Amino acid sequence: MNSHLGSNEPRHALPAHWMALSLLCLATVAIYGHTLDVPLVFDDVANIEQNAALDVETLSWSELAEAAWGSRDNDRPLAYASFALNHALFGRDLAAYHVVNIGIHLAAGIVVYFLTLVTLSLGVASDQSNDSRRLSRWGALVAAAVFLVHPLQTQAVTYTVQRMTSMAALFYLLALLLYAVGRQQKNRPVRVVLWLVALVSWILALGSKQIAATLPVAILLYELYFFRELSWQRSRRRLAWLLVPAAAVLGVVAAYYVDGDLGSRLERGYALRDFTLGERLMTQPRVVVHYLSLIVFPSPARLNLLHSIETSRSLYEPATAAALLFVITLAAMAVMSARRWRWLSFAIAWFLVHLAIESTVLPLEMIYEHRLYLPLFGFALLGGYGVVRGASWWPRTATGLVVATLLLLATATHLRNDVWRDPIGLWNDVLAKNPHAFPEAAAQRNRAFNNRGRVYARSGDFRRAQRDFSDALAIDPHDLRAIFNRGLAHRALGNLPQARADFSTAIDLAEATANPLTQGYLQRAIVARQLGDYPAALADLARTLELAPRLGEAHRQLAWIRATAPDARYRDGAAATNIARTGCQATGWNSPTWLDVLACARAEAGDFDEAIDFAQRAVELAAPEQSSDYRQRLEAFEARRAFHDG
Repeated sequence: MNSHLGSNEPRHALPAHWMALSLLCLATVAIYGHTLDVPLVFDDVANIEQNAALDVETLSWSELAEAAWGSRDNDRPLAYASFALNHALFGRDLAAYHVVNIGIHLAAGIVVYFLTLVTLSLGVASDQSNDSRRLSRWGALVAAAVFLVHPLQTQAVTYTVQRMTSMAALFYLLALLLYAVGRQQKNRPVRVVLWLVALVSWILALGSKQIAATLPVAILLYELYFFRELSWQRSRRRLAWLLVPAAAVLGVVAAYYVDGDLGSRLERGYALRDFTLGERLMTQPRVVVHYLSLIVFPSPARLNLLHSIETSRSLYEPATAAALLFVITLAAMAVMSARRWRWLSFAIAWFLVHLAIESTVLPLEMIYEHRLYLPLFGFALLGGYGVVRGASWWPRTATGLVVATLLLLATATHLRNDVWRDPIGLWNDVLAKNPHAFPEAAAQRNRAFNNRGRVYARSGDFRRAQRDFSDALAIDPHDLRAIFNRGLAHRALGNLPQARADFSTAIDLAEATANPLTQGYLQRAIVARQLGDYPAALADLARTLELAPRLGEAHRQLAWIRATAPDARYRDGAAATNIARTGCQATGWNSPTWLDVLACARAEAGDFDEAIDFAQRAVELAAPEQSSDYRQRLEAFEARRAFHDG
């Protein structure tokens, strides 16, 4: 039987394929192109931002191997290696991470296009007429579009760390496509090559995420539904060659992941959960029902990073019993309707099989949207089949429904991605939809305020930074980072008493944990100097240097006080000169701030010629925003006057 990807594909079909792929690319860019600034959130922090193994500087095999197998979850080496490549090539550029994620999603959609095309050629378009080919292309385009623009996919694409899921799905679906194409090849060497490449693709999928372990079952399903006409009696002998190796390979993969210690792994995993294995199994039917409802009605108002679902404690609970009965009925319907409603049956079977790992015994969190990324393919394929049938019966109605549905899905995805762009808004969204997630959401929202405040501070918008740090402290009044950062913002805004109070609070909190805050003492010393409280400034500088004897800025502040304090009791030109010369030598005589201090010290010591020389060099090296202050001091030295602060 010939595939649409085979040698019998007419030449005039190639432009149609390119047009379809171009449309898929444009649609993907349109709904995900504005997500390049989405920050790292939630599990991104531990897996990417705080993962030292990813900080590779070169593209050497040794560094990539360390990133792949030295990260948090070494069962996903390929995914971590891809994050390390991101870092090696683009640093921590968020846009680069998202471009790769979007590219992986688009590639998966293209694979879905061709896999649907091949599958349709085995069923409704098997006569290979021009009309059948055209309908198959339309069906494949719609299936790929549904897969790409469905709002449920946002969590596997926009949520950076879930590249693990989309990568695994990409290689998984590619392996199935290569199997299906090879299965139709009459040339044995070509078939063997295709299947070997499929095996490599499966290995890459397994290296991305463990969900790929089900591929042998998926191939068995595909073989039964589309190559064996669902006749077990007539196909059992031919299927034996596939069933036995598939079971063996699946067993080997499972043994590798559990390392022969499934019972202990489950016991350790559930010790960290607030539910038992039995309670998880009782709850998952309700999760499956919820998943189906999200596929059918994926309104942005129903999507959430952290869904809330109450744990089932008994099978006699009405909702639990009803959900379990529904799932059993669904599975039974897939079996009993397999011949009459083959495509619907396959979609259901695919859906259930691809939830088997994450929705059964493993001690994972109860529910996440990204777990539907691969299961959604079955329903996308069903949609492609529906288009072929509908277009042949009611072409205008089918076209209108398809266009309207895809536009609604794309709009919903675009709106959902808008929520991801603002981390504070994202956690507000979580809290609004799931009050039970308050502890986690509050902590993450606190972190988001801190991060945004630091961004504002780096850009010079200290007023907004101060507000964000205050909002972070409204969530957690004892957040040392937020207190310290707000102190910096207050100092930049000239709110010196408030800055001093924040630094004092930060110091007290740090001392209470026996972890002195060196920068807290330094910053409080600077504020004390600016307020004219030189005894306090000198005391804090002494404590700073006790904790960090080589801290250059502490030495510079001390030299500045000794050179420029308005009160002669604190000035000492000779001592200031010694400190400043050491600082200039340490910075290669290229630091305008140190040269400025040395000039002030020499003027205080009465050597105005040296003061003028050092001040001129400081002016030459200074940035434009600094040079005016340096010039004023230079003019004072030229007039044979020392400079005194304040």
